[in-house]
Amino acid sequence: MTTLGPKLIGRAEFGPGLIARADVAVTDSIEQTRAYDPPFVLVGTPQHDRLISLGAVLAGDTPGRTSPQQITAFCSVGLAGTEAYLLARLVDSGHGVQ
Repeated sequence: MTTLGPKLIGRAEFGPGLIARADVAVTDSIEQTRAYDPPFVLVGTPQHDRLISLGAVLAGDTPGRTSPQQITAFCSVGLAGTEAYLLARLVDSGHGVQ
């Protein structure tokens, strides 16, 4: 699952419960999640501590999903180019939309 819409407390398309159901929770910028005002919907929850950096996963520094059965959540904070990069990777891997 991917979150793209509002992500601030009181104005979010998802809540901590959704992320709690995911086996892996990734964001394009953990630092950005701490910079929002009003705060990012996960700040101050145990789910925020579970977020891992997309860059670390792509670099191989942190494991992402380790089996097809795992549920992943991508909490986009809207960094320019992230979605385009991910789409290109999906298309190149043969798993993209046809």
